[in-house]
Amino acid sequence: MTFPFVLKACSAAGAVEEGKQVHGLASKFEMGCDTFVQNGLINLYTKSGLLRDAVKVFHRMPQRDIVSWNTVIGGFVGLGMMDEARELFDVMPERNMASWNCLIDGYVKHGSMDIAQGLFERMPVKDRITWNTMIGGYASYGHLEEACKLFRKMPMELKDLVTVKVMIDGCSRGSRFEQVLKLFNEMLGLEIRPDNFTLVGTLTACSQLMALEQGEWVHSYIDRYNIRLDAVLGTALLELYAKCGNIEKALDVFSHMDEKDISAWNSIISNLGINGKGEQALEFFSKLLETSIEPDEVTFLSVLSACRHSDEQRVWYST
Repeated sequence: MTFPFVLKACSAAGAVEEGKQVHGLASKFEMGCDTFVQNGLINLYTKSGLLRDAVKVFHRMPQRDIVSWNTVIGGFVGLGMMDEARELFDVMPERNMASWNCLIDGYVKHGSMDIAQGLFERMPVKDRITWNTMIGGYASYGHLEEACKLFRKMPMELKDLVTVKVMIDGCSRGSRFEQVLKLFNEMLGLEIRPDNFTLVGTLTACSQLMALEQGEWVHSYIDRYNIRLDAVLGTALLELYAKCGNIEKALDVFSHMDEKDISAWNSIISNLGINGKGEQALEFFSKLLETSIEPDEVTFLSVLSACRHSDEQRVWYST
């Protein structure tokens, strides 16, 4: 049967008009009432924002399967029509994991954490997506206690990189830097390999706590696994050493960064000045002017600060 595949292609390409023509052809060949064809039409219309057309197809279906129900519910959720989505969810003859996860995700995205929590507690079996959605929701709205409670309750075998990332992000924004380090260590214990986001978050926490020893361990981890020092990761590592007073190590990190953006340049200029190396900071400013990177307001403030730490009082102009 080719109609479902053609409709799927139309949906992926956003070709609504062509999909409607396929709909007409399917009806002509008496395939218009086929469940697979109708599910394809519902998917096409919901993805194209034509929810009214999708609902029409849904209500005219002689037989609906769980895909039919989930697709329409997903369409309502996508448009923020949570009352309509819940109404369908409540009358579904059967539900699967996708049904629950779709509705919970909708309530989380709309900030209705109490309703999402109620569904979460009723859900007979929860998977990794369910837990991550709830934990991420609580963390993003600043409810870190609730996020931490769920994280502790989450089965160990379901925890993954996404789980740790949302927790580290939430704890970082809530200035819970000791918790960030605990999360990083737990992630390693679970044999979850950190990505750049978690490494940056951990290095930032080390900087805030002046935890040089743990920061150095993270640095050795980066070297051991040949992780690329991009602008963000390199700057986080540079900041760690500079804040802990090892400006020579910060300079070494800067020289080995694979890429440097204005934040990296601002960091090294600022930290050189703060560490009493005003003249060297001004030299780095001169080097910055030789690149294609444009200085910003932070750059000039850092340079002015460095001038106060320099024996030479100079006025710098950029042309």
